[in-house]
Amino acid sequence: MATKRRRRPAGDGALYQRANGLWIGSVDLPTRDGKRRRREVTSMDYETAMQKLRKLRRDVEDGMAPVTDRTTVEKWLTEWLDTIVIRDVKPTTRATYQSTVRAQIVPRIGTKKLGKLTPRDVRGMCDGIAKDRSTGSALNAYWTLSKALTAAKNDGLIRDNPCERVSPPKALRESRGSHELDDVKRLLAHLVEVGDPDLTARWCLALFTGARQAECLGLEWDRVDFDRGLVDYSWTLQWLRLREKYGRLSDDRTLYPRDMFDVDPGFDFRPIWRTGCLIPPKTGGSRRVVPMVAPLQAALEQHRGNTSGRGLVWTREGGRPYRKIDDSTRWHETLAAAGVADLTLHSARHTVATLLQQGGVPEAIRMAILGHSSAAMARNYAHVDQTLTREALSQLDSMLKLD
Repeated sequence: MATKRRRRPAGDGALYQRANGLWIGSVDLPTRDGKRRRREVTSMDYETAMQKLRKLRRDVEDGMAPVTDRTTVEKWLTEWLDTIVIRDVKPTTRATYQSTVRAQIVPRIGTKKLGKLTPRDVRGMCDGIAKDRSTGSALNAYWTLSKALTAAKNDGLIRDNPCERVSPPKALRESRGSHELDDVKRLLAHLVEVGDPDLTARWCLALFTGARQAECLGLEWDRVDFDRGLVDYSWTLQWLRLREKYGRLSDDRTLYPRDMFDVDPGFDFRPIWRTGCLIPPKTGGSRRVVPMVAPLQAALEQHRGNTSGRGLVWTREGGRPYRKIDDSTRWHETLAAAGVADLTLHSARHTVATLLQQGGVPEAIRMAILGHSSAAMARNYAHVDQTLTREALSQLDSMLKLD
């Protein structure tokens, strides 16, 4: 026979007993869509059930929205990516988070209950990734999970972030390195000998300005000012995803409308060819104007003479933009033909930074040329004028002159 139900004190929430003797306490919680959902606590003991119910009510009053037993880490990560990340970061960064979540985090702790995730679970995830993949992958997974759990904490879904009680894994990252001055001269001499205006202009832009690959591939002719000798890095080339409902399109369209892309409605971008789009640079400091030294301007002018002089500066057949892998392949092929050490294309950026430093160029000017951004240095180079940057790049031009 079921125990006679006791009258609960006023304000303690709904507490009742089933015929089997189980006490049920419940509180209605608001949701983002304006509806309400019910959170329950249970116990066969009345006093225990009452304690759980009172704790649940305190959590709600403190702004906590206790998760249900069905809220797994995977479920929250999916919501985080679709409702928070999409608004806060660039599509390329979101794609990186999605890849890390799908390939690294979910297979290891995706089925864990969000409200019961422990520091030990986080350490186990990181150790497993480091063993199976790399220490760099483990660190990326740690920071991605930490960001997601911080968002859950801010939303009141969990009281604390277990990642905050776990030291980030140490990542062993290999340096990309940079080319020596003699190697760069050998490469430039090879480009002069070959006489391909397209390749010469492409690698001169990298070696005389240190621009990122996406900045170079997204450069348009109307942002190359030959009269004043300036290059405007206001856009970068990125390949964005379409919304899931569109899948992989196989039609003949070369330009997709903005609303087909899987980005926040307020994100600034320009579709130019299928999923290839121009987007703003990674940081405010990356959007910059850089002077052209004489060899670079001459190379770009010669290259323009062999093109229509409209649209992107570098294109494949039919005016299609270059993908990074194809551009990198051309770089490695050029290095091999020139007999220069095979380093990544990003090494050209490191090379420029190194040569500018060796030339005695102040750090603030180097940052303005390369588009580096940090809170500590932002004030120092915010008002650097083109006279100083042009003078700095002229030193680089002098260092790279062929004997």
